Amino acid sequence: MTLHFPNINIKGDRARLLQPYRHATEALNALVLPPGPQNKLMAPVLKGLAPGRVDAWDAAFATLGLRFAREGFFAPTNAFLVALDREGFVPASLSTETGAWAGEERASAPLLSFAEWELYRARGNRERLTHALPLLASDFDWREQHQRLPNGLYAGTPEAYRLGVTSRFWVGGKFNADGAIKASWVDASCLQALHARCLMDIAHELGERELAARFEWAMRDLSSKINALLWSDGDGWYFDLDEKGTRLGVRSLASFWAIISTVAPMARAERQIGALSDVTKFERAHPYSTLSASEREYRGRDGRPLGVARSDFNVIGYEALHALERGAQADFNAEDHLARVSRVLADTHELFLAYDPDRDQPVSQADGATGANASLTAALMVHIALTYLVGLRPHAGKGELQLHLRLRDAFSVEGYPFNGGSVMIEAQSVGAARRKLEVMTDVPLKLRVRTSERTETHDLSPGSHSLQA
Repeated sequence: MTLHFPNINIKGDRARLLQPYRHATEALNALVLPPGPQNKLMAPVLKGLAPGRVDAWDAAFATLGLRFAREGFFAPTNAFLVALDREGFVPASLSTETGAWAGEERASAPLLSFAEWELYRARGNRERLTHALPLLASDFDWREQHQRLPNGLYAGTPEAYRLGVTSRFWVGGKFNADGAIKASWVDASCLQALHARCLMDIAHELGERELAARFEWAMRDLSSKINALLWSDGDGWYFDLDEKGTRLGVRSLASFWAIISTVAPMARAERQIGALSDVTKFERAHPYSTLSASEREYRGRDGRPLGVARSDFNVIGYEALHALERGAQADFNAEDHLARVSRVLADTHELFLAYDPDRDQPVSQADGATGANASLTAALMVHIALTYLVGLRPHAGKGELQLHLRLRDAFSVEGYPFNGGSVMIEAQSVGAARRKLEVMTDVPLKLRVRTSERTETHDLSPGSHSLQA
């Protein structure tokens, strides 16, 4: 099984930003583990950092990149959907050695509906969406029955939600597991609301109007509780609650799930989003830090940063900005991320899971592992390059492909998979204010070309087209 990804070329200085993409697309083929003697699961997976184990968090985020493979397999979540069918919920991790769920933490963070919706937007496979909907709906029901707290909010298990990455619930330099388990989490609550929103979108797409209405009501009900209990108007922030209902004043990227899930009303989202461009909080030399630099324990006593720069958490920041029509800021921050990753890659020839927000160097995890050759990072390099650097955002269900034409440099993308077909786009400058686009497609599509000033829609039939933007 060989993965083939689109060919991207950029002329000029920004060509160096493609080095992580090229390294990732070559490395991913060695990271695929098909079913067989080394993988007892019923579907291919990407190797995890822990031997013999794959995690649902990694699979969900990695799907954002693998959905753009022209050939091979597109969804590392497949094995978890199979396990969901058996267990009634999405397990946090699976063992490739036994084919069963692994580890002490049972349920994953509810990210699979988000991953399935984004996969559908890229590939337009309604049959898969129809199969996934009842499975993911049962996962949602299981969480309502087993994870919902008396106050209507949610918590989970620390590793499944990557709680340690955001360094919340730390006391005296150590993670307070007992306090975390008894608390109400902003990310667990907002992710359950995102779960409901994505299931609502999927049900609408499939014509399941009653089911869509049910998930819309669930999302609105949970959103009202999050806004009533977790929002601090004085601080302009969504915080976790301890077991007594007191807000825990730690700012982390986890709070931006409130914007992506549409839990946050516009006025609150606008107040919170400013922290992403504040160099004293999240926009460090390597944006973003998962923990605000204004926190007292931003760095540990050994100098190791408790807030790190990671591609998966960066995507949370990028998507929050895009949700508020601040895509240009998100894309510039993604460029900064790729530039920093490129420098470390040039020195080490490796992609790492986490980086120091203030220095061009990787950061080891709590267990001492470096996170080198992480399949999660490799897959997200594909997503970040195509979505934020080049600016392509698909919605195959509507037959639409959006191009955010922010790059001033001439560039081309060949072999971009869309709705069962393939698209080639080449952009060149024509004078100071115009761009010439050459587009070749073998499927009909609506190309929505966005600039800072306007959006133009072009209805394209299969064939070659010359456009001005």
